[in-house]
Amino acid sequence: MADRDALLKPLEFRFTEPQDVETYGDQWITYDELDIVTKDARTLMAWEAEIGASLSSVMNGVRESSVFGDTCAAWVALKLAGRDIRFAEFSPATMLLVWRRKPVEEGKDPGSPAPTPPDGEPASGPLAIVALGTMPAAESPTS
Repeated sequence: MADRDALLKPLEFRFTEPQDVETYGDQWITYDELDIVTKDARTLMAWEAEIGASLSSVMNGVRESSVFGDTCAAWVALKLAGRDIRFAEFSPATMLLVWRRKPVEEGKDPGSPAPTPPDGEPASGPLAIVALGTMPAAESPTS
């Protein structure tokens, strides 16, 4: 993925389930795709080997808001933050993570602007990601 504009702008998440908060903390943790793709190849290959999937699959999973993508992204973000957590032992209540766009620090260039909703107001609140199903429609039991 050579196109930096195709990368997600930094996101943050935090754990909310009491056991996860006790284990991992309640602070906001940054998931930054630019930080990921600029790591050295050996680090990235080691992460892929530990996860058992490609980082591009992880990034696609984040865009789909899948349990796989969000779990792997949370683990990678913890690794980026310097936490030494084995993926095989990482099992938070992923569906209860709270995600948001990372606020832009004052004086920093925000890069591409956030999408503007149709009413013209800037986007705020949690990141809205829509996952489209790829399974065929179920047949009606009466047909």
